[in-house]
Amino acid sequence: MKELGLKKGYRVVVNNGQHGAQSVYYWLLHFKMKELGLKKGYRVVVNNGQHGAQSVYYWLLHFVGGRQMK
Repeated sequence: MKELGLKKGYRVVVNNGQHGAQSVYYWLLHFKMKELGLKKGYRVVVNNGQHGAQSVYYWLLHFVGGRQMK
């Protein structure tokens, strides 16, 4: 897994009602993944809630890539 290199506590919130903002964030993420060498693809894992193994509740995304996923 490669780190995004973002400052601790950095959050991106996308308002579902604003398609323009979604597109901007999508492309920023796309280019960051490409920069990290994940241009062949990556998996996004979301942990949410107690059964998602969270003890502090916030939206957490993991970007996993760099190899073939099984």
